[in-house]
Amino acid sequence: MKNNEVLLDKQITKETIVNFVELCKGQMKNERFLNLLATLCSCNGQAVNSNQDDCCEILLENDENNEALIMKMAANRSGEYEIRLLEKEIDARTLFIGITNLYEVSQKRDDLRIFNYFKSLINLNAEMCLQRNYRGINLLADVYPIEQVYYCTVNENVHLLLRASFAKLLLHLHIDKDPLEEITVPNLARMWPDIVYSRTQLPKSRV
Repeated sequence: MKNNEVLLDKQITKETIVNFVELCKGQMKNERFLNLLATLCSCNGQAVNSNQDDCCEILLENDENNEALIMKMAANRSGEYEIRLLEKEIDARTLFIGITNLYEVSQKRDDLRIFNYFKSLINLNAEMCLQRNYRGINLLADVYPIEQVYYCTVNENVHLLLRASFAKLLLHLHIDKDPLEEITVPNLARMWPDIVYSRTQLPKSRV
């Protein structure tokens, strides 16, 4: 499906995305449906704008869905960013997990379920902003400010898989947007076999 642009653009409706979101809300946090939503947002590296906009509307603009599915970060007193997690089925209270400890905590607590969910969530956010989708960019710019995203991208204590997702979010949310424009840089280097010799040759000495 992810390689079929016609199917993604014409056959996937808003109702389909609503159903996926409801399935995701109806169970404990799981990466499967987030990965599916991310797949709907692009095809072969090209944004599918209609699905991006529907995901933004259903996930980000709907307060109930936003509260249930979007995990936000905040800095603690020591300056480290952490996520807030509340799963009444497992924990009796709200957990605050440092982003640098998320992999280890999730590995012990839920066999990496929350780590994979958060990683897939960051990837989905990046897909909703792909190729300057300003609906997603404007909605997410304050949720994941550039300071947070940059911190998680360059911090060597954050797990590599999560850093890769944040690097993607940094590109699509904070870098690839106005006023930055793509510049075509001329290629001044040439390979010697590609050089076409001129027919004009220097006269040879008769000596």
